[in-house]
Amino acid sequence: MYRPLPYSRSYHTPWGSIYVGTTRYSRPWDYYSYVRRSYPSYMYLNWVYWPTSGYSNGYHVFDNYPYYVYNGYRYRYSSADLCNYQLVDSYNHQVQRTYWNQLCNSGYDQCSIERDRLNDREYDNRFFCAETFRDQTWDYSRPTYDYQYTDYNNDGYDDTPSPDTGSGSYDPYGNNDDGQECYDYDYQNDICYDTQY
Repeated sequence: MYRPLPYSRSYHTPWGSIYVGTTRYSRPWDYYSYVRRSYPSYMYLNWVYWPTSGYSNGYHVFDNYPYYVYNGYRYRYSSADLCNYQLVDSYNHQVQRTYWNQLCNSGYDQCSIERDRLNDREYDNRFFCAETFRDQTWDYSRPTYDYQYTDYNNDGYDDTPSPDTGSGSYDPYGNNDDGQECYDYDYQNDICYDTQY
């Protein structure tokens, strides 16, 4: 139900005093797993889109966690957790810049300042910041809309289940071409346990 907003000049202002509550996501993967499990419709293409209506642009705390709201979406803004923000061109979904493994507030500030600069140049809401749930090895130039395979790990490899290769344990993710196999798979919670990782 998102309706594009008409362009209005915006200049991101970093927030100085950031609330640090008891809610924490020690790794970006923990947050992405929470969103995928609880709000799967908020994950679209390669990014997390958390709609937040009724709040003005700026810093807010939701459920004991700091966020920055911009154009109807919320973005993690923790000064303690790490985020993987990207600056994306909404016309073609190409990634313009990445801000990997930075404190959420720092990564979002950098991305937003560049977003506002580019949007002002285009006089359009063409560019946006979003947190990606892909890792650094993901090829963002590949088509995103029509996947021809099952990608459970969100690592860009085909994870279609395959039969055991004779090692004595089942690999539900198949051969990922990245040297990692899944042992002790928890089907109820969709979790792969691997003692090497």
